[in-house]
Formats: sequence, C-alpha cells, structure tokens
Amino acid sequence: MKSCQVFGDALTTSNVIRGEKDILIDIISKLTDRSEKEGLPFEKVVFIQSVSIQKIELQANILNFNGWLEEIPYAYFNELKKWRENLFIDKADKIERYLKLNSRENIKLKDISKELGISEQSLNTIFKKKYGMTTKKYLIELKIENAKELLTTTELKIHDISEYLSFIDESYFISTFNKSCGITPSKYRQNYIDKLLNKKSV
Repeated sequence: MKSCQVFGDALTTSNVIRGEKDILIDIISKLTDRSEKEGLPFEKVVFIQSVSIQKIELQANILNFNGWLEEIPYAYFNELKKWRENLFIDKADKIERYLKLNSRENIKLKDISKELGISEQSLNTIFKKKYGMTTKKYLIELKIENAKELLTTTELKIHDISEYLSFIDESYFISTFNKSCGITPSKYRQNYIDKLLNKKSV
C-alpha cells in the first residue's frame, strides 16, 4: 500500500512539473509571436525559442517557477532592445553619410526621409541618439568645416562661399560662422594668411 502511495505522489509531482513546463512553453510561444510582430528577425526569434524550450525541458524540477516567469520574457525583451538599438545605429549612420555627401545642399528632413525611407518624425530621434545633436545642427557643422577649407584654400569671395554652401544669404552665413567659430569668415581667412606670412618670415 505504501509503495502505491509513493507511486501516486511521484505521478502527481510529475504532472505538476509537466504542467509548469507547459505553462512556460506556452508563454514562450506567445512571446515568440509578439517578438516577430515587433520586427525581431526570424532567426533570432527561433534561436531564443529553441534555447528557452531546451532549458526548460532539461530541468528535472522547476524549482523557482516565478524566477522562470521573469527570466523568459527578459530574454526576449533584452534581445529586442539590442536589435532596436542596433537598428537605430545603422539608420543613424545612413543619415550621417547622406548629410556628408550632400553637405553643400540645403537639406530638409523630408529630403532625408524620402531618400532613406525613414519617417520624418523619427529622423532626429534616431540621429540624436548616436550623434547627440539634430540633423540640422550636424549639417551646419559640416557646412562650417567646408567653409573653413574654402576660406583657406581658395580666393572665393564670402558671398560666393555662402552661395556654394546653400546658406540663405551672406549675412546668415557670416552670423552662423561667427556663432560657431567666435570669429567672422573674413577674420578667419585673414588670421590664416597672417600665420602663413609669419611662418615665411621666420
């Protein structure tokens, strides 16, 4: 009689363990579907699913059921978070390359959006997350660097440089340059010439 009771207890325990495992596997199934809908690549979803199920099935006992309830969703959400961050970085790099290639132009958000297939609403969020500034501010910095090069390597007039870099007008170019460098374009050029002359006279 005692042996029958032991067998019955074991059967009950086994059913409980199987039941807990089935609950966890059902959660995995739901998280898998959800992650796919959120855009997580299929191969990543399948990998997390197979690893999670394997870990559960290899357990002789589900000693900490609540712990598993926390661990399994975390595996999915953590992977989804990393994937989204990488996606943002990839997009930020594409935006940065586009800005560099078109730094002479008067680029608008709609231009970047159309060219790269990224919504206008998310452009600055994506870019600022990696580069710490808006696309407009970054473009201005690129234009200022281009202006410095033109001021020191060509004899182009300030007005012509302003037009070449697609500033609204000369006065806006001068004020923007002054704000960025603490000096006007003309003074910047003159300082450069003076340094060259000083080097020659030494």
